[in-house]
Amino acid sequence: GGGGGGGGGGEGAAVAAAEWQDPGPWEFWAVCRVLASFHGRPRRGGGTADPGWGATDCVVGTILSQCTTDRVSHRVFRRLQAAFPGGWEAVMRAPEAEVARELHEGGQNKIKARFIQGLLRTVYEERSHCSLDNLRDLAPEDARRELLRFPGVGCKTASCVLVYSLGLPDFPVDTHVFQLARALGWVPPGASRDAAYARLNACVPAELCYDLHVLLQEHGKAFGHAPSLVRPDLREAVGRLAAEGRDPRAEYLRLPCQTLGDSVSHVRR
Repeated sequence: GGGGGGGGGGEGAAVAAAEWQDPGPWEFWAVCRVLASFHGRPRRGGGTADPGWGATDCVVGTILSQCTTDRVSHRVFRRLQAAFPGGWEAVMRAPEAEVARELHEGGQNKIKARFIQGLLRTVYEERSHCSLDNLRDLAPEDARRELLRFPGVGCKTASCVLVYSLGLPDFPVDTHVFQLARALGWVPPGASRDAAYARLNACVPAELCYDLHVLLQEHGKAFGHAPSLVRPDLREAVGRLAAEGRDPRAEYLRLPCQTLGDSVSHVRR
């Protein structure tokens, strides 16, 4: 997914992006409120990362999640830990072929093994251990910059570590979020995923970053990314909230948190 800027949009796309009106906080809260009626309000620990992961676990787990499902990547993560009970230092010191063998089910195993071992070696050389928990002490921009210097860690991976593991306000834009943001008209036509990440992080309310990301991810998995969003039509539901003069933020914050999963089984295609 993703991609650089440039491309065939040319001058017209640049003008469209410059004139684009970003959505305001009300719309983000409204979409959260509508999504919660299908999926519930997420408890911390939903989405890509396991709630018990530290920062290093989260980086490795998010690298493993690339180009596969969360279920498969979590299984591969557990297999990697079982194969190297000495922890991340044992993974770092193992032959690359042995690490790659444990990652086979998730695809791109040789590339992922190289990225993971390279990251662990760099951290160990700099800090004499393989922990990235020092990132908790940094400002969000500094933590992001620190993560992005590692090969294999792009915007999405860094963003997931910030919001899931470090509890910092960042809004990851994965395939589900990107496609639904485009369908909802939140980003200009032709915008790349990196451009969408920059725009949305500038306007999604900080207290909503985690919940909105998890809910859009859940919704994409359940219903896909059809531009019409007919099943269900989110835009129509948001329009009803506006017509009725409701306060989606107040309504959403009154909802109980829950572990997401099977709440939409009755309305799946």
